[in-house]
Amino acid sequence: MFSDIQSCAVQFESFNHNTSAMQLSWLPSPVQFSSNIHFASYSLLETTFGDCTETFQSGTFPCEEVRFVLQRKLGYFFVQVSDR
Repeated sequence: MFSDIQSCAVQFESFNHNTSAMQLSWLPSPVQFSSNIHFASYSLLETTFGDCTETFQSGTFPCEEVRFVLQRKLGYFFVQVSDR
């Protein structure tokens, strides 16, 4: 069966201040969704949080990431395809 799953990452990072000058971290409930908000064509399957801090020759720079895993709603997909 057709299943279209997308993983979308959003990263918050510093390109100017390294980890000795700046620290990034998530709050206990970092992302909250209103019950009034719905995606017409996708269902939200999962939300994950992580550290994407990277080290370069110029230093270590802080980075935090949130990743949303979305699955296309088949009914919406078939309606869009049939309109073409």
